[in-house]
Amino acid sequence: MNLRILYLTQVRLDQPQGAARHVIAVVRELAKLGHSILLVAPSQAGLQIPGVESFEPRSPKPGLRMELAITEALPNLVRGFQPDVALVRLSPSGFVGPQLLRALRVPVVVELNGPTLDELLAAGRPPKLVQGLGLVLRLALRGVPIVAVSPTLARYAKTVFGSREVEVVENGADLDQAQPWDRQAARRHLGLPAEARILAFAGSFVPEQRFDLLFEAHRQLPGTLLVMAGGGAQAAQVEAYAREVGPDRARAMGVLSHADAIALLSAADLAVDVREGHLGMKSRELLALGRRFVIFDFEGVDNLARLYPGLQVVHAVREHSVVALRSALIRGLEAELQQGPVPEPARLLARAHLGWDRTARELAEILARAARPS
Repeated sequence: MNLRILYLTQVRLDQPQGAARHVIAVVRELAKLGHSILLVAPSQAGLQIPGVESFEPRSPKPGLRMELAITEALPNLVRGFQPDVALVRLSPSGFVGPQLLRALRVPVVVELNGPTLDELLAAGRPPKLVQGLGLVLRLALRGVPIVAVSPTLARYAKTVFGSREVEVVENGADLDQAQPWDRQAARRHLGLPAEARILAFAGSFVPEQRFDLLFEAHRQLPGTLLVMAGGGAQAAQVEAYAREVGPDRARAMGVLSHADAIALLSAADLAVDVREGHLGMKSRELLALGRRFVIFDFEGVDNLARLYPGLQVVHAVREHSVVALRSALIRGLEAELQQGPVPEPARLLARAHLGWDRTARELAEILARAARPS
């Protein structure tokens, strides 16, 4: 069943962030399956995907104004495109679109990619405002099927939003982009020392990243170089730590292109992802690269580790403490030293389970069920 899918999101698609890559990957793979897509999203300049039409809302940045600009255009978009179903990526201000779409008799599925209210609190928003927004979202999402990207977020949807119809569709990895470099070639490309023991982080410096624990654990690992690439709320803290310990111990590389971020992860002896909350896209990209990494222990981590049996690729940290994180970093570095890089045949086997095509197929099944009249 080929569907006409209206995909609505406030994610800016011109920024090198995981959210933009997620939206583009899902839309691209749904189109490859034969579905027709109308992508309603800001900053789509230069984005051309076969089978995908686009509409850019008139608003300079995400938020309530953009939500209103989107909903103002929705009646005409629905009349012109005649979607079978709408997929709405939830944002803090995204409570008008789902209700209006249902009023226009378009079945709606909401995509949950993070603990929305918790993220607002972590960003410093007033608790009373967040509490009020939670009540609004709870009402707006009543009776709407939700797709969560992890089991943790599925429980969040049920607990916080009172959702009853929640399914898990895990993220994928962009297998075309996630192609590892030769380690020494990557180090030369980025100007990193050839013989150093390198820990690497590449991603967004969001408040949920426990860089405080990472920095203290790294202080206790002499002879290691921590290299961090990205931007966001904690950029000042990352740069301050690099200045404090010096370039032989830590380097802040700023925002890199996705290709150079892949080079950095390829250059490392061990990658690090210390984000609290839930499994994100980064873990799957690291697995597709065949890179050993340290991550907090979430539901689903064991399943990822099983993709590389016996190779000690995933090093989970159960206790969010400096001692536990330092121990995991040591385990990961020792595994790399003793076993060497992950063998290519094992990496190719793991990649068969990690692509966005699987995500799109599972998502399309849910959208098809929502689109069918009861």
